[in-house]
Amino acid sequence: MMGVTVMTFPLDTFIAVFFFHILVWTAIMVIIGCLIMMHRRFIDEGLIATQWFERDWLPLILLVAVSVTGLGIWFDYSYLEGKMSQFMAITHAITVAMFLMWIPFGKFFHIFQRPAQVGANIYKIEGKRRGMQTCPHTREEYTTSMHIEDLKEITQEMGFDLENQDGKSYLEFSPEGKRAMLAKAHLKVRQESGSYFG
Repeated sequence: MMGVTVMTFPLDTFIAVFFFHILVWTAIMVIIGCLIMMHRRFIDEGLIATQWFERDWLPLILLVAVSVTGLGIWFDYSYLEGKMSQFMAITHAITVAMFLMWIPFGKFFHIFQRPAQVGANIYKIEGKRRGMQTCPHTREEYTTSMHIEDLKEITQEMGFDLENQDGKSYLEFSPEGKRAMLAKAHLKVRQESGSYFG
């Protein structure tokens, strides 16, 4: 690893078989897990009543297809001398492509969603550690200062000028403070127009 020998082992040992076929073992575990979930979807009345094919069955079918075709590649080069390699490689590539295309539209999105949730929690914890933002209008804390500073930086990069006449950014105000400012602005306009209604 990076030029450093981590370990060595003879080719005719269990550890060699384990490492060289680790994708085979994981594919088998994925298939077993999917079959367990499919079995539950056949017998659990709550799941039967609420499940959708696209949302609940298709992800399991795609996972099984990717794993089975991957096992097919291993079976071909191990026992068929690579005679079906082109067919198995193309079939596996098609199932993997279907899997990747389905990621944004199904439960596979959790692959990205869960790490993002962890990142958001870490961001909140770090933000609280650095200090909270106090609304200039309500004088109450409502979010982290780090969050507001990041919003200021992003809006400036996008070309938005959100500073008011006092030189403060509207982003510094809480939702309650923004509503109060909007109400005051409406009142001021109506006072200048000489009519509170109409």
